[in-house]
Amino acid sequence: MEDKRLPEKPSEAALAARLAGMMGNSIWEEFAARHPGHRFIQLEDLYSLSVPLIDAIKRRAGNVFADGDESFELELARAAPAGFFRKQPVGGKGNWTAASPEEVKQINEKAARAQAKIRAKQAIEVGMDPEDFRSALDRESNLTRLMHERQESYFGWLVTQREYWDELEVLKKAHEGEITARGAFPALARYYPHFHWVRPADGDILEQEFQAFYAKWGLDTLLTWDVPRPLLPTIGPAADFPAVVGPEGRGVLAGPALYAPWYFLRDESLHIADLFRTAKFYAPSMLGDWFKQAGQREGSKGVGSERLRNYCFLYRNFHLVLRRRYADRLKDNLGKLVSAFIEAIEVEQGRVVGFQSLQRLCRKFEAALATAQGKPASDQKAHPVCSGQATGAVDHRNAERRPRAQPTGAVKRPSKGRR
Repeated sequence: MEDKRLPEKPSEAALAARLAGMMGNSIWEEFAARHPGHRFIQLEDLYSLSVPLIDAIKRRAGNVFADGDESFELELARAAPAGFFRKQPVGGKGNWTAASPEEVKQINEKAARAQAKIRAKQAIEVGMDPEDFRSALDRESNLTRLMHERQESYFGWLVTQREYWDELEVLKKAHEGEITARGAFPALARYYPHFHWVRPADGDILEQEFQAFYAKWGLDTLLTWDVPRPLLPTIGPAADFPAVVGPEGRGVLAGPALYAPWYFLRDESLHIADLFRTAKFYAPSMLGDWFKQAGQREGSKGVGSERLRNYCFLYRNFHLVLRRRYADRLKDNLGKLVSAFIEAIEVEQGRVVGFQSLQRLCRKFEAALATAQGKPASDQKAHPVCSGQATGAVDHRNAERRPRAQPTGAVKRPSKGRR
């Protein structure tokens, strides 16, 4: 008997991936057509540098780029601010935590203007004072900035965790072929109270295992095998929240949820931090180090939030791009590149970082990343930008420890403790 059943309807994730693929191909084809035959054009993962860093490298370490490299990197950053992965823009057009700040700013400002018009009308309807409304929008804008900074800090911490990379490698070995066939990574399942529950189909082992991995590590999705995208908090009358069902049908918590009845919004005497103070005791155990370091100052032995944001910057620009594409030109540009990093960080984040401080942090990051990814200790010494062994700048650490010259005719006395 003929089977007259309708063909299975593609999932929303598959349709979204298909649409993104059609749009992404046109962006890639246009970019590739401008750089035919370039030595990097065939790379599977073609991540981009930030525009401020490209400009800083041109000014301070111009010999890193050969003929055509600078224009290649600039056009890459403008075509896909996070780069391409398998000829698709990473995370769409600038949609990942380490995307170029100018792209994120444009997206945020456009969305904010559209929302402000709608909410201004709503504020008038409920009798809210216009000045109070503007003040609330300013606070919300500042809150959004702080959330993205926290997201960058967590990204910097996450990529230095051995357990994360070990678990990701298990997923990659089990499902890399399926992910390639699908053309996209799964996204974290979410529940939309006023709409529907987006969840993986029963029996889909790949989806269930990725959902459990995302929930454990607080991720929205993987943009590539190199780049996770951490979740951001959501709030509002129709806010979505993770609703994950992992392997064997077990629920997996991605974080605490807060429901606040409308009357709780009367004033600001109740603080969210107070409501969530005990919630962290239910968090996965591997986050203990993340919470512990949160209480440490920037100058302590731990790694503070600002330093972790620098980890994110170094991972994106140095680890994913410079070390992979320009390793043969880094040897003689230690000081110049560290100076370029400092300049770019100041432009992108409005923070000033000292030369020696960033050089030490770079060494610390490279060692932590190599350990987390299970690389031999010898590999940690192979990156001249962070090792302090390359030429092109004074090794300030060794210069500070150089003994003072003895005055003419002075007798050199033996050091204490020696005979």
